[in-house]
Amino acid sequence: MSYIIIFTLVYSMALSEETSMITTEDCYKTADCFLLPEYCTNSDNCDVLVKYNFDSISKVIFITLATNGKWVGFAQTNNLNMAQKMQNIKGEICFNNNTVATLVNFHALRNTRPLFSAVVSGINVKEMYILPSGSVVCKYSRSLFASISSEEYMFSLNETVDVVYAHGTRVGGDGYPSYHGKMNHSYYSEKVDMKKIRSRSESLITTEDCYNTADCFLLPEYCTNSDNCDVLVKYSFDSVKSMFSVTLATNKIWVGFAQTYNLNMTQKMQNIKGEICFNNNSIASIANFHGLRNTKPNFSSLQNGINVKEMYVLPSGSVVCKYYRSLLAPVDSEEYMFSLDKPVNVVYAYGMKLRNDNYPSYHGPKNHSYYSEKVDMKKIRPRSDSMITTEDCYNTADCFLLPEYCTNSDNCDVLVKYSFDSVKSMFSVTLATNKIWVGFAQTYNLNMTQKMQNIKGEICFNNNSIASIANFHGLRNTKPNFSSLQNGINVKEMYVLPSGSVVCKYYRSLLAPVDSEEYMFSLDKPVNVVYAYGMNLRNDSYPSYHGPKNHSYYSEKVDMKKIRPRSDSMMDFSKCGKELNCFLKPVGCIKTCKVAATFKYDPNSEKVVFQLWASKSLKYVAFGQKPNNNNNFMIKIRGEYCSRSQVVGFGHFNGNNLNKAGTPQWLSEVDQVKLLLSEVLPDGSFLCRYERPLVLSSKNMDYLYDMSYPLYAAIAFGDSLSGDFPDYHNGHEISSNAINFKVVNDVNIDTLSIQLKKAHGSLMVLSWILFVTCGIFISRYMKPFLTNKIAGKDAWFRIHHIFMLLALLCMIVGFIIILVVFQGKLYLNDIHHWLGFSVFILGLLQPVLATFRCAPEHKNRVIFNWVHRFIGMTAWLIAVLAVVFGLKKLSIDIVPIIVFACIVLVLFISLDIIQLFLIRSSAIESSTYAKFISKSDSANNLEVNAQVKKKISKCHFIFMATIYTISCGVAIYYVVMIIKN
Repeated sequence: MSYIIIFTLVYSMALSEETSMITTEDCYKTADCFLLPEYCTNSDNCDVLVKYNFDSISKVIFITLATNGKWVGFAQTNNLNMAQKMQNIKGEICFNNNTVATLVNFHALRNTRPLFSAVVSGINVKEMYILPSGSVVCKYSRSLFASISSEEYMFSLNETVDVVYAHGTRVGGDGYPSYHGKMNHSYYSEKVDMKKIRSRSESLITTEDCYNTADCFLLPEYCTNSDNCDVLVKYSFDSVKSMFSVTLATNKIWVGFAQTYNLNMTQKMQNIKGEICFNNNSIASIANFHGLRNTKPNFSSLQNGINVKEMYVLPSGSVVCKYYRSLLAPVDSEEYMFSLDKPVNVVYAYGMKLRNDNYPSYHGPKNHSYYSEKVDMKKIRPRSDSMITTEDCYNTADCFLLPEYCTNSDNCDVLVKYSFDSVKSMFSVTLATNKIWVGFAQTYNLNMTQKMQNIKGEICFNNNSIASIANFHGLRNTKPNFSSLQNGINVKEMYVLPSGSVVCKYYRSLLAPVDSEEYMFSLDKPVNVVYAYGMNLRNDSYPSYHGPKNHSYYSEKVDMKKIRPRSDSMMDFSKCGKELNCFLKPVGCIKTCKVAATFKYDPNSEKVVFQLWASKSLKYVAFGQKPNNNNNFMIKIRGEYCSRSQVVGFGHFNGNNLNKAGTPQWLSEVDQVKLLLSEVLPDGSFLCRYERPLVLSSKNMDYLYDMSYPLYAAIAFGDSLSGDFPDYHNGHEISSNAINFKVVNDVNIDTLSIQLKKAHGSLMVLSWILFVTCGIFISRYMKPFLTNKIAGKDAWFRIHHIFMLLALLCMIVGFIIILVVFQGKLYLNDIHHWLGFSVFILGLLQPVLATFRCAPEHKNRVIFNWVHRFIGMTAWLIAVLAVVFGLKKLSIDIVPIIVFACIVLVLFISLDIIQLFLIRSSAIESSTYAKFISKSDSANNLEVNAQVKKKISKCHFIFMATIYTISCGVAIYYVVMIIKN
């Protein structure tokens, strides 16, 4: 008994091993395979499983055929007839004949039922069996070469061949397989070398080569592969072979691609011809079609001129068809193909269902698109600009924008852009929005209380990631009537960007066609325009109500044939305090501004739009805020800056960590603050425009202040950068009171502080440029010539004394004023402060030293004279530098003062040289000259002959007049400039 049990177990194990399931694990690794569906995995889920490998030593090919149906066939041919694929194919067929696995050879002479034969010479059956699931398996080997006796049923496979494979569900009355049906077959149109193992077809079709090496049509416009594209059409042209290589793919059930010479915009199916790729029960199939009218098209098996490369269904369910198409339509294929040697219109669509006859069903009202411009399919088009910008607005196109200063389709709620072609009497229009829909309409008489009344226009919307466009007519101030596009509207392109923004480009006739007058106005005369955006669609997929705020209008009549000049309200400083808030330098300037910060609140978006602008002489402008005006304004300040180096830069700063004057923290980006525009203007000035919410999220409160509460503000500017960030500012202004950012008011600047600074600058210019310069000259060069006595002293001394007293008075008053402005603080990182403080100390030191000077006859008087001169000239030179840096703070031209300083120095040096020359030419002893230039007060030491003294006197008075004139002119010029600043 035990022997019987053991025998039974061993026999069962052997039987189980023999009749195992065939898998595809070794496909494309150690064996080549042909599968239906393309990604089936074993003999129980494969309609067709063909697996083979070649033994180069024995010159034998080992083959396995398996199917979960009744039969599977595998055949070869030397030249595949695409219209009659059964013609002249030879191969083997494995079938289930009443639960008996059977293998036979077959030969099809024509495109009808083939001839069958018992296995011929050269075929050696290894095993055949039926699995418990009903799947049938045949394993056999065949010789590489067909013997003479077998040539009727076998091709030699030493050269490449075309392969065909099919499956069926029935066996005929004669015991041989019956017809496979229209769909249950496939083929590999490229020649196959069966001695080699092919690499598996790329599973996923991508758009990486789109618009580079291939042209593409995609839905959605920015899908990336066959698993997320509703439509993926990709093609390229081989000019040598006059052949297109085309790929159709979709993540739905079917995708179609067609052409026409004249697209009927209202009946787009009319007279279109093309190819359709579809998934028929996990089998990729392809067919030709011809749309005669705007109803379901006629389908046909593939026409002559179409050669399939490969077709497959991916595991995800996406279907892919790759094929070749001739440039010219063969005569016998003209019913289903256009010749593509001239530009055509293209149409593409996708669908979710097949009809009962297994051909694609209606795509529905939305699942299609087209390219209305003629396409030369022999060329690759550049990809549509992904983002629509406003760069050409008011230059080559007119625009309507919301917000007014948005810059592209990703930050514009409304972007309407159009231009007029007077030759074609046609408008080119672009609508874009970062929301769900945007509408643009016109009317002859805008009703200000009921703006929807009698407006007509177009609306562009995002319908489930598909860009769509429609006409609409507002009869009353309620929801409008919508319509498919009217005659007179021709769509150029429509797409949805990866960001979700939707774009529609179209052409519109100047005059409304008679049959379109319900939805269009003629635009040959001025109209009012209305525009709006919205966030939702209705149940019928048309746009829903925009809400009470998301719209605007241009109440003045617009001649749409012309481009309006940009009404740049944020650069029109005459509107300050009326339409926008302004922070200007100089205060109250309109045409002569150095810097400006303008801003206004948009109650619709609840955002504040800012613009920072600076003249070309500057490198940056910054605008900051804080809740109070306590301590140094830099402490706790937060704001933004706009800078210019190679490009215009924009960033943020805050003084959270400062407890005294210093450098704030620089930030490149703060969430919720959006840069709208940064540019250099034609005059060399530059600006940054940005927006931010009135109220920020909690995570941004450390970087910016809540503007729903009044804040003090300051503007600062400078002409140098430290790396990429602003350097210490040349000047700044602070508001005298907190600003309410939600309302338009005159921004009050701390005018007392401004006036005191102007007074300081004016006094210091008078002190050092006028009085000190004149005082130095008269003391240094006029002693021998102004010896008349005034109150017991030489005239030169009294005049010198008056100049220096005036200089000292101006200096002390100017210093006290600036101490008051800066609350007694000296800013360590401000070179003007250091230079000014140094000059003040030296300026005080001079009169103190003069008080203690020794008598003229004293032996140390010469030492005193040289020390006094050295400190005086040093103080003058430092003062000139301090004035230069002070003027730079005010953005006042420093060239005149630099030229002035150079002239003074040149005149001083020239005068010394002339004196030396004249004295030497008169044979004056060097000791006498030494006494002369030592400026001794003793008249006895100045023994110069009358002729020389006359020449020297004349030179000195000429130089004095020159110095005094220049000093006075430069001082007056800069005082006026400082006061005007």
